[in-house]
Amino acid sequence: MTVSVKAPTSTTGSIQLNGSDVLTIDSSGNLTAPNSLTSTGGIYLGGTASANLLDDYEEGTWTPTVTAQSGTLGSYTLTNCKYIRIGQLVNIMGQVKITSVGTGSNALRLSLPFVTTNVSFGGSGAEKTTLGYQCAVFGETTGLNIRKYDFTTVINLNHDIKFSATYLIN
Repeated sequence: MTVSVKAPTSTTGSIQLNGSDVLTIDSSGNLTAPNSLTSTGGIYLGGTASANLLDDYEEGTWTPTVTAQSGTLGSYTLTNCKYIRIGQLVNIMGQVKITSVGTGSNALRLSLPFVTTNVSFGGSGAEKTTLGYQCAVFGETTGLNIRKYDFTTVINLNHDIKFSATYLIN
C-alpha cells in the first residue's frame, strides 16, 4: 500500500492511495472524497463550538411494541416503520393497522427506537377535526401516544393509522 500527497496544481491538491485520489482539496478549501468520508469523532459544521458538532446520523427501521392505554390490545400489523436520527433529533414514521381490538381502548402507545428526553411535550403530529388523530410524546421517555382529536378511542377494528413524529433524545 502506498500513500502519497499529490503536488498541488494552482487549483487543487490531493491525497492518494495506491495512485488513486482518496481526498481532493480545491483552492477554496472544499474537501471532496470520491467514495465516502467517515469520521469517528463527528464533524463540525459552521464552526468549532460544541453546538456545531454533528456526532450522529443514522437511518433505519424498527419494530415498535404497540399497546393500548387501557385494557389489552388484541393484534395489529406494522408497515414501513422507519426512523432518521440526526444528532439529538429523531424523526419516525410508519403505519399500524388494528386487526383485533381485544379489550384495548383510548390511545395507542408505540415504543420508540430511542429513549426521549423527559419533557412535557417532545413530539409532533397533526390533528384534523372530526377525522383526525394526533401523535405526541407527553412526558414519556419510551413511547408515542396516538389518540383521536376528541380523546375518544382510536382502537377500532381495521383502523389503519399512518403516523409521523419528531422528538429529542439526550
